[in-house]
Amino acid sequence: MFYHHVGEQLLELLSSKNEYIRVNSRNFWCDSKRLSTSSHHRLMALFDQLYSIKTENGYLNYSTNFLLECTTHNPYYNHFIFENSLDKYSFLQFPLTCNWRQHHHTYITPLFTL
Repeated sequence: MFYHHVGEQLLELLSSKNEYIRVNSRNFWCDSKRLSTSSHHRLMALFDQLYSIKTENGYLNYSTNFLLECTTHNPYYNHFIFENSLDKYSFLQFPLTCNWRQHHHTYITPLFTL
């Protein structure tokens, strides 16, 4: 019972208005002894250990942060997605039809019958 109460207090600190407290409590929870660096195990821990009815309003905020934080442990995290920066590429204007009903005149007919 005591551990559960302390855990809820630590979860409430994740939604503190004080940035220093938020960062330190986040660092406390991100320790590999508390949360696995494996995305599967971390996701399970988010539901099992880090959800509380008292902190439900801030849960979505800190749980997505914890889930995305485990991507930093990937060896490809610091690699660039593109070889060159996007300003070195030339882009073309491409017209898009915004009204799907005008684009597909047979919108009542299922697509697999066409």
